[in-house]
Amino acid sequence: MFVVVSGNSSQDKFLKEQAQHELKKYEGKVRFTYLNDVSMDELKARTASLPPKTVVLYIAFFLDNQGNSFSGPVALSLFAPTANAPIYGISETYLGAGNRRRQPDRL
Repeated sequence: MFVVVSGNSSQDKFLKEQAQHELKKYEGKVRFTYLNDVSMDELKARTASLPPKTVVLYIAFFLDNQGNSFSGPVALSLFAPTANAPIYGISETYLGAGNRRRQPDRL
């Protein structure tokens, strides 16, 4: 399953529509869930309890449904540490924003 994350701003919605258009060719082969009308707290909770074999595609999350605004990397840094699935982004600016701090014995 792919979970596609985007926020509620006009830019978020535009990018989500573009992603839906591009991912349409994979429908029927892969299940897609779109997380876009959620608060940051809801996003954290939902991405922390994803089923096995799930991948997150982070598009953007500039505005949540409570009216809170974020930069793309900041939003990613808020939910990525507790997400239980790998997260892939569409922008180079997201690289490193979701890093988890690993214990030396886990490297």
